[in-house]
Amino acid sequence: MAEPFPEKEIEGAYELPEGWVWTTIGQICSKPQYGWTASANPNGDGPKLLRTTDISSGNINWSTVPYSSKLPDNPDKYKLKPGDIVVSRAGSVGVGIEITECPNAIFASYLIRFNAISPTSPRYISLFLKTPYYWSSIMDNTAGIAIPNVNATKLANVKIPLPPLPEQRRIVAKLEALLAQVNTTKDHLAAVPPIIKRFRQSVLAAACSGRLTEDWRREHLDVEPASELLTRIREERIRRYEAECQKAKEAGRREPKKPKNLEPQEVDTEGLPELPEGWVWTHIPTISTNHDGKRIPVKDKDRQKMKGSYPYYGASGIIDYVNDYLFDGDYLLIGEDGANLVSRTTKIAFKASGKFWVNNHAHILKIEGGIPIEFVEAYINGIDLIPYVTGSAQPKLTQKKLGIIPFPLPPLPEQHEIVRRVET
Repeated sequence: MAEPFPEKEIEGAYELPEGWVWTTIGQICSKPQYGWTASANPNGDGPKLLRTTDISSGNINWSTVPYSSKLPDNPDKYKLKPGDIVVSRAGSVGVGIEITECPNAIFASYLIRFNAISPTSPRYISLFLKTPYYWSSIMDNTAGIAIPNVNATKLANVKIPLPPLPEQRRIVAKLEALLAQVNTTKDHLAAVPPIIKRFRQSVLAAACSGRLTEDWRREHLDVEPASELLTRIREERIRRYEAECQKAKEAGRREPKKPKNLEPQEVDTEGLPELPEGWVWTHIPTISTNHDGKRIPVKDKDRQKMKGSYPYYGASGIIDYVNDYLFDGDYLLIGEDGANLVSRTTKIAFKASGKFWVNNHAHILKIEGGIPIEFVEAYINGIDLIPYVTGSAQPKLTQKKLGIIPFPLPPLPEQHEIVRRVET
């Protein structure tokens, strides 16, 4: 049996408090033992077989631990008991855990078991196995290329700072109290992302209903109503179309097809909330041109030359390959399909600027009339899209459905103020 304390001083990595000594795991623990070699049987009986995968998270869920496919000749040799410390020697190399309670179970061959020699606290040793110093030692001692591993000899030679027994007990009690606080904090932090998500949705909803800028409107009574902005957008569209018709006539070509968004759509306001004075209900096609059918094709040889030069956008953001269509300018990209339309795990709409590629899983909108893209982006990201999404296995927001979404349009100056406040 190894001596519980070293006969000679061991040089350590740092100076220890008075009364502490540097020793090794092998000097204060029993001889490390390898586990039983057998395959797992999920539906067996007899002893369970604890494996490296069962301890990799730092906790053991005995309900998911399988049974051993065969029994050792001497089951007691491998039987686990409270106070045992097991360390993974492959896979999650170095992960160690103290067995505090267990059913009838043995341990597998890729685990190493050892026990603290009394009076050393096994809990103190198991806590040491989570320290940066221990992990630094393990990284120095790992061997192998395909499967890094730590053997029993190298584990036994790992240095450990050892305090007097009463101080070991105080350290364990203090650490367990602090770790309990850490776990409670982790649980609280896990609840934060959904709260932030709901807060973001509420901010966007408040912004696009006018609640966020109530005070601003009281101080800016003399602003052009949004209806006049829509009139200007329509007049500009008519002017562009008439100019195209004139060019076609002069060139002896057929008159171009009349754009669908030349005339504003009637908005059914039944069931919609009342808007602040100066706002109007409209539709997205009334304030934008959808370029879904007007993507500029790029020849394969040219695309290969430009590959990597421009960012590539899809339904959920930047991805890493290029497609057949190139855009240049400021556009609003809205996801056309994908689970994110329903789950909201990412932004549905986002602004893309400069030269970029777009695949066929995103709507490409050119926003008109000087309306800030960020305002339209905020509205789309703040509403429930489920009523407009078709399909279940692959949810899809078609161009037709996108075109019937009611859109609240404030006066232009208020749009800019809303964008400023939302970004804040």
